[in-house]
Parts: sequence; C-alpha cells; structure tokens
Amino acid sequence: MGLAEFQRALELNPGYVEAHHWRSTLLSMLGRHEEAIREKKKALAMDPLSLVISTDLARMFYFARDYEQALQQYRAAIDMDPNFAGAHLGIAQVYQQLGQFDAALAELETGVRLSNDSNFALAKLGHGYAIAGQSDRARSMLEKLNSIAQQKYVSHYDVSLIHAGLQEPDDAFLWLQKAFEGRSLWLGYLNVEPQFDSLRMDPRFTKMLGLVGLLQPGSPQGSS
Repeated sequence: MGLAEFQRALELNPGYVEAHHWRSTLLSMLGRHEEAIREKKKALAMDPLSLVISTDLARMFYFARDYEQALQQYRAAIDMDPNFAGAHLGIAQVYQQLGQFDAALAELETGVRLSNDSNFALAKLGHGYAIAGQSDRARSMLEKLNSIAQQKYVSHYDVSLIHAGLQEPDDAFLWLQKAFEGRSLWLGYLNVEPQFDSLRMDPRFTKMLGLVGLLQPGSPQGSS
C-alpha cells in the first residue's frame, strides 16, 4: 500500500490503529521523520499497551537520528516488558550510534537470548561485534549464519550490515544486491539506517537506492 491508500483508509476510519502504524512506517522509510513520528504517536495513543508500536516509535526516533528520544522510548518499552527481545535489539543500535559499544553488546546478547537465538538477533550481534572492533567474533558469526543458511532463511540484508560494520564495502554491496534480488522488505529502510552510513558516499549506494525506488527527485543521494 502507498500513502494515498493509507490516507483513504484513515478517511474511512480515523480510529484504525494499524493504518496509522503502517503509514508511519512508510513515512519513515521515505525520510519524512517528523510526520512518521507524529503518526506513530497517534497509533500509540490509541493502543498504549502495544509493545510493537511503542518499540516502533523508538525506531522512528532512531531513524531520525534523535538518539536521546530513541533511548527514552526503548526504555519505556523495556519497562513494559523486560523480556521483549525487539526492544533490547533496538536500544543496542542506539548505543552503537552513541559509541557505547559495551552497553550495546550487553543488550544484543540479551536480545539473542530472549529471541531464542533467532537469525535476526544473531546477525545484529555480528554487526555489533564488527563495529566494536571484535572482527574475529564478527567473522565467526558470519560463518555461523552461513551454516544456518544451509537449513533455513538468513536475511541477506543483515549479512550486508555485518560486512558494512567490518568496513568491507564490496561484500556489503554484494549482499545488498542479493537482498534486492530476494525482494527483502528491509531494503525499504536502506536510506534511513544509520548503520549504512559508511557506504553512503559510494556511487553503488546511490545505484542501490535507485533500484529500490528510494532516490528523491532532484537529489543525487536521496535523503538521510
């Protein structure tokens, strides 16, 4: 669905929480952060006990690079349910952007445990090792994910993030291309994800944004 369809749904039913929730997500992907946050707050006001919406509001702050607000919102979600893995994985990404790598790794390890070693969480931990300078542990995680991929799905997008963290742009773009060929929904966040900043000035990044449809008219780099 596009913005017009979400708008029509809200005209028909202004109290439709999911429409506010997903419209916010799409606005965030497009780099329209103020609108995204405003819309997500509406959804949370309608469903204040939703862990998913509460955590997603924190992600909107994170994508807007408002890290202090993101921390506050993630902590609120964790207070609601300390066992919600997504909030621990999310707050770890904020700590990474603030250079607090020990705190980030602690949250990532908690997220891995609470998610029962999900592939998604393991990939986040691999990226955490990479940007914390623990390259051997990051590569070990890549090997583990490659082994898991022989049996079940592992996100190419997440593997790309680990390579980006290892400062391996060629491999990062190789896996981004695989993610594109596999129609990964996560590519919708490509231009707002701070963890890809190391690739942002590479011409291949602009090309990938174009493939995904995220280039803004008149802007060579899209919005970030």
